[in-house]
Amino acid sequence: MSDTKLKYTVLPGSVYYTRDSANPSKITLNIGASNTTEEDITIIGFQIQVPVSNDVKSPDALTADPSSINATSLQPLVWDFQQVGDGLYRASPVDSDTVIPAKTSITFQLQTVTINEAGGTAVLKITENGGATESSSNAIVSIDKPILKTKSSLEITDFKAVPDRVTSGAASVLSWTTEGAARVTLSPGDYPDIKPNDSVTVHPGLTNMYTLTAYGEGPSVSQQRIVFVNSPEIVDFKASSSKVNAGDKVILTWEVNYADKISIAPGDHKDLPAKGGSDLRLTLEG
Repeated sequence: MSDTKLKYTVLPGSVYYTRDSANPSKITLNIGASNTTEEDITIIGFQIQVPVSNDVKSPDALTADPSSINATSLQPLVWDFQQVGDGLYRASPVDSDTVIPAKTSITFQLQTVTINEAGGTAVLKITENGGATESSSNAIVSIDKPILKTKSSLEITDFKAVPDRVTSGAASVLSWTTEGAARVTLSPGDYPDIKPNDSVTVHPGLTNMYTLTAYGEGPSVSQQRIVFVNSPEIVDFKASSSKVNAGDKVILTWEVNYADKISIAPGDHKDLPAKGGSDLRLTLEG
């Protein structure tokens, strides 16, 4: 394969892959094309093919979402940079006779590249169209630029709620441990002073999903835990007899789950236990 006229660089050469789909790893690829010679160089342009796969777990693909990528020329008055296909981008001079002066460079960016969810090596192919010359009829040459997808050291090693089922307003303790986290956030709620390894007590009124997000090296990661708030449930409520005479005694028994307060009306029967019984004498008023 013939050498390209320009020297191409793609940075960064190593990126963190997405581990949490709610917090995808997004990067900007900087593509440099340099004339390292002592003479001016004219080229027709070049293309860069980003490996794309609908499989977010593909180790060979850089992204599964090329639609999120924004192609940008840092010299828009003299060089154009546009998407021309699925993961394919073309740099071309605004004027057909654009020259790259000796010892100068042109720079392009692929912004907001969403890295897929697998480690591996994605190989970007750059194809240069240098135009035919007297010394070479092979105007089209290609080079490969590998990008390593690696895992960051950031980790939520444990996140739990104890208990994870409570009555409305009752306490549940959320606790967590992390590795490589500079800070963490917990939502919903306002917890400004929590630490990477910490716990808080919550009192949900309704069933709630709590999200812990850790920030550090590489893209943030998050985990969720649900604290279920159970609705009061009357398991059993009965009388010892359904028909009695005035003044006779009746025994009421009950069993209730997930209630803070229990009472029976009519009468002054308040603050009852979740399971129990009570003697009543029925009278007639008139």
